[in-house]
Amino acid sequence: MKKVAIIVLHYKNWHDTKDCLASLSRVNRAGLELETIVVDNSQSIEKEIKENFSGMKYLKSRQNLGYAGGNNLGIKRALQDKTDHVLLINNDTIVEKNFLVGLVKLIDSDKKIGIVGPTIRHQVKGKTFYDYGGVINWHLGKTYHLNKTSNHDKRWRKADFVTGCCILIKGQVFEKIGFLNEDYFLYLEDVEFCVRAQKAGFKIIFDPRSEIFHKGSRSISEWGKIKYSWRNSLKFSIKFVPLVWKPVALVYNFCFYPLLFLRWQLSRF
Repeated sequence: MKKVAIIVLHYKNWHDTKDCLASLSRVNRAGLELETIVVDNSQSIEKEIKENFSGMKYLKSRQNLGYAGGNNLGIKRALQDKTDHVLLINNDTIVEKNFLVGLVKLIDSDKKIGIVGPTIRHQVKGKTFYDYGGVINWHLGKTYHLNKTSNHDKRWRKADFVTGCCILIKGQVFEKIGFLNEDYFLYLEDVEFCVRAQKAGFKIIFDPRSEIFHKGSRSISEWGKIKYSWRNSLKFSIKFVPLVWKPVALVYNFCFYPLLFLRWQLSRF
């Protein structure tokens, strides 16, 4: 029986976290041993957890450690508990009952597969989109998700990365490459982790047969998104983009994000 630790990182929005945990409590276990660990990156919700759910572990961080630091807190606890796999999942998601069984079966089918991720369903201005894994443009240091308007493809495929919104990771990946990079705090830490895993010989797989719904983060301002995305994109480009393309990637960063900031500022008037 495989043991899977599900780590839910909470920050500020209890209603989203409650909905997420409720959907996780209904997940088909199908012979799996599941352990849910809630990591609290903001105000204490220990009372709410105990009143609404049973059998879940609760960890309170001393301060807001960001996505990377908060999840690392849960990952280290899970590895202490001898878990086989770790599932990181955003608190603003709702999962399908059978989403996890297929992911575990796939990750166990090949010893070289280290990370798998499902389809992420989300809405933009009332229209539904499906994220089909991540791609890295190594000329610009730019990362993006393949978006489709339907989810009919049932073939898994390799990806440059899968989003940290929902990502299943073999325990041995952490043993080989370490944890999420806390220098990133928020945004691109999932991409950076997947790149390190690939360099260590692990495959990154996207599986469209598994699907979850992502409401979209409401816990960070638009300026915060731009600031962390820009800073971390620079970090990523400097570290990983091939030397011959680094100047191009840096020029792109110093053009794209200021324009993004300007567009956001103009939209406020």
